[in-house]
Amino acid sequence: LDYPVHWYHHNTEDGGAITGGAFVPKDAGWPSSFDDAYIYGEYAWGGIRIAHPNKNAECPWDECKIPISPWDIDVFSDEKKVVGMMFGPHKDKQALYYVVHYPGGKSGEAVYRIAFTGEANRDPKARIEVDKSVGFLPFTVQFDGTSSYDPDDGDTDGLVYEWDFDADGIVDSTEAQPEYTFTSAGVFEPELVVRDAQG
Repeated sequence: LDYPVHWYHHNTEDGGAITGGAFVPKDAGWPSSFDDAYIYGEYAWGGIRIAHPNKNAECPWDECKIPISPWDIDVFSDEKKVVGMMFGPHKDKQALYYVVHYPGGKSGEAVYRIAFTGEANRDPKARIEVDKSVGFLPFTVQFDGTSSYDPDDGDTDGLVYEWDFDADGIVDSTEAQPEYTFTSAGVFEPELVVRDAQG
């Protein structure tokens, strides 16, 4: 019988419930600082923790009933209520996928991805807001794409907006806050593509 790979006290400092975790794969394409690291979700107190091997780790408590777990633990993300995670393919590397669940269900429950991009350009994230979503013909809607954002701080040239209101594959507007009037009845799913200076 051997000791567990990692153990910890269940308290406000060290955590209360590990809910899913994964070792960073050798072929993930992440920096060498993640070699042999273990990433796990801490459900009770929230957050994603990362454990780095450290054979010289010292016991943080007055008395250790068993030898100290040979890991240094740091907060990797403050994401709350993670219930599962695993590494999977993303482009030519691997990314960490994790699931967030809140008791009773509420906004924010989803599968999220953490990918290491290095110096590579990241795609902007498009977000659409409207002043109304139902009405009588002719139906005029004020669209707003200004909550879209570019995750790369170095891209300072702004975003280019491409709106397709009637899903016909043709760009109807390149404004950030366009207005569009629907003249026929139906259910429409307008699309917004945002591009940065890198395309």
